[in-house]
Amino acid sequence: MSKAQYQVVGIKGAVSTKSNRKCWTIHFAGDFTPYEMENCECDGKSTFNEFTYTDYDVHINDIVELDYTKGFQDKATLSGITVIRSPYYEKLRAQETAKQQAAEKPAGSK
Repeated sequence: MSKAQYQVVGIKGAVSTKSNRKCWTIHFAGDFTPYEMENCECDGKSTFNEFTYTDYDVHINDIVELDYTKGFQDKATLSGITVIRSPYYEKLRAQETAKQQAAEKPAGSK
């Protein structure tokens, strides 16, 4: 069984007033659960957010899978994010490839 995949739809970075550490709240959108689809009237996407002190280097529109561990009072705590697809990095790679190809063209060619 594959893990659920989510789209990153928002990222809020700040400095925690309690710990004076950089922190993030990452907002996700994904499909409703099979239970919700069967027992509720669902339209659109389900959204939620996760708080973290870890910079996971995710960007808007990335498709990700989330990992959790048991945390304080047995509450699930975000422990990792695996990027499945990143339009941000795909765009950077395409730009770099275009620069390299332009640099390799002989002078005077189109």
